[in-house]
Amino acid sequence: MPMQANLNAAIHVLSRSVLFSAFAPEEIRELAGYFNPITLPRGQALFHAGDRTGGLYILQEGTLMEPAERPDEEGLRFGSGSLIGEESLYLQPSRQRSILAETDAQLLFMPNSLVQRYLLDDERFSEMLETLSASRTLTESISASWLKPDERLYLVTRQHPVLLGFHSLLPVLSFVLLWLLLGAFPRLPESVVQALLIAGFAASLAWVFWLLQKWAGEYAAVTSQRILRLQRRGRSYISQTELPLTALAETKVQYNSAGKFWGYAALVLQTYLGDLRFEGLQHPEALGKLALAYAQRERAADPQASALQMHAALNRKIGKPVEELSAAEMETEASRIAAAPQGRSPGLLAWIFSDFLRLRQEADGTTSYRKHWMVLLMHILLPVLIIGGAGYLAYLSFTDQFIWMEPSTSLTVAGLSMVGAFVWLVLAYTDWRNDLYQLSDTQVIDLDRNIFGSESNRSAPLENILSVQYKRKGLLGLIFNYGTVFINVGMQDLSFDDVYRPAQVQQEIFARMEERAAAMRRQLGELERQRMGDWFRVYHAELNARSQEGTQPLKPAGP
Repeated sequence: MPMQANLNAAIHVLSRSVLFSAFAPEEIRELAGYFNPITLPRGQALFHAGDRTGGLYILQEGTLMEPAERPDEEGLRFGSGSLIGEESLYLQPSRQRSILAETDAQLLFMPNSLVQRYLLDDERFSEMLETLSASRTLTESISASWLKPDERLYLVTRQHPVLLGFHSLLPVLSFVLLWLLLGAFPRLPESVVQALLIAGFAASLAWVFWLLQKWAGEYAAVTSQRILRLQRRGRSYISQTELPLTALAETKVQYNSAGKFWGYAALVLQTYLGDLRFEGLQHPEALGKLALAYAQRERAADPQASALQMHAALNRKIGKPVEELSAAEMETEASRIAAAPQGRSPGLLAWIFSDFLRLRQEADGTTSYRKHWMVLLMHILLPVLIIGGAGYLAYLSFTDQFIWMEPSTSLTVAGLSMVGAFVWLVLAYTDWRNDLYQLSDTQVIDLDRNIFGSESNRSAPLENILSVQYKRKGLLGLIFNYGTVFINVGMQDLSFDDVYRPAQVQQEIFARMEERAAAMRRQLGELERQRMGDWFRVYHAELNARSQEGTQPLKPAGP
């Protein structure tokens, strides 16, 4: 019986480990037989840094700790199901850290010989290990400032590097085309040709550098609470898309012909709130299985918290409390969510309007709005016209059709005009993108950041809002459905200028105000219940005390 109990306990622990999520139940049962149970008393070291690597440990019960390197830091703790001694998996000869037992602990141990025979030779396990190893390496190289205080990072990955190479072909080919084009005009002065080639090479190099920064700053992440698509903007991160981890129901991997050859694919995470698609990932099967295993573990660990998280996410997605929906409306919403498009690889127009010109996005329960793209268009119209005119001037100069000045002079004027207009264009776009209007669970915010890094912030609590009105501006506002939302908060007024769908923004503010009022009512009700509870406790304490003394209890004063 004790041996059977140990085996069942090992099966239970291995089944909960994400590292073995690709194994079938009968395989886990067989694998559990190769682990030996070990008891580690409190305060005893499992191993020290520099010790020879003997095998792999999985913590079954208790708590282990890795001591901090500095006295002012807190050591890293490991709970049930944690993998200890990964050096065996990476074939490292010595331990990289010290591990101590913070409490009495029960562990499962597999020696190196069995690790290499039954784990490293298994293709599924090796893929899981490689995926987790890459995630750990990437985690150490990035700043996870976007994590909440009570949130743990499980997985982080980015697109396959080969996609960066594909995207970099365009600037390289553009420079080659420029070089060939200049060769077709042998009468151009050599100094002009050299200047244009240097400018073209610099532009192509800057383009490639921008693509590299964009690729390096985009991540897919799985935490203890969320599944996120992240994008780095300078030193900060923006959560472009996120869903509760506990909403994850199934995963799907979709390859194309190039992906099959190069080893990347799209990973579709199917949730109860719609699908989330990540393009061009390495090891998509392993990533999907790991994400699903983490979701199942979080749901099992705290079912109530998972249900509350799901409830809040549904309310945000539908736009009103789920409790207010009729049975027919609930069926309609469920069908709509289930039928939502999975979001295939976006084309040029889809990318322009969903990312480059994103007018609305949600992150961490906060909705952010930008001014309508028509406002941006008005600000960039002149530099765009200048770029077009400079391009036409360059064309006339190349074809000897411009007779008012020498080709070298006209090309220089065209080049300088293009550079100046392009800088103007970038600055206008940056200024437009940095203007944000935000709506959180507690306040409305008017955030204005200029291109030099300074920032102004005006905000008001939701409970202070007296009225919310909107007005569309002129014929363009009616055609393209944008306008200004006016928010009256008494002594000061806030406005969300030139936002898309102002009526919808108004309704979202009203919804947040209602949620805030309901939350405050619940808080006041809880305080009142707590106050009454305290009163009753005091009364009963007084009643018991006076009963023991043989006196009458206190009575409320009255007629």
